[in-house]
Formats: sequence, C-alpha cells, structure tokens
Amino acid sequence: MNTTYFSCRQHRKYTDAGYRWAYWHLERPGIVILGQPVDVARVFEQRAYWHPRPEEENDWLCREILPTVRAFLDTHGAHGVEFVDEEFLFEQTELGYEWREIRATKQT
Repeated sequence: MNTTYFSCRQHRKYTDAGYRWAYWHLERPGIVILGQPVDVARVFEQRAYWHPRPEEENDWLCREILPTVRAFLDTHGAHGVEFVDEEFLFEQTELGYEWREIRATKQT
C-alpha cells in the first residue's frame, strides 16, 4: 500500500490524504479512485473520514492530516483535484515537473 495524496495539477501541489485512513474511508468504498479526478463535494460528505470515533482519534490524524486536507480541498477543489500515490509523484519528478507538498502542521 502506497501513501496517497490529493493533488492539484494546475498548481502542482499535493497533500497527504491520510494513508490507511484514506484507504478505509475513501478509497475502499469507491469515493475516490487512484489516478482519477476527485468529486470534492462527495469527499466532504464522508462523515466517517472527517470525524473519527473517539477510539480512532489521534493527534496525527485529527490535528495534522484532516485540517490540512480540508484546507487543501477548499483551496484547490475547483481546480480538478486528483487522488494519486507516491509512484505518480515520483514519475512526475522524473519527467522534470516540480511538485510542492502542502505539509500538515500541528493544530493546537
């Protein structure tokens, strides 16, 4: 299983989708498909992705990943966001494209 990201080709930016969390709550149920455009409104509708149960909560997910994903999708949602993995980004770099990661910052 590769790390997955939401990406914006228009601005060549990407952010971590939450690794296994994204897999179980978005990829496995078919909300997002690797290498395909993302229906951002549909992602926002996925309550289980955005609101972990108390036993699933942790700082990495709740204070870093999810707020960063929300901000990324709010900013880039109208730009044709895609769901990609690290292989895609590696290939893009090999082709000479420069992509910039929007990293999660710990929210206090």
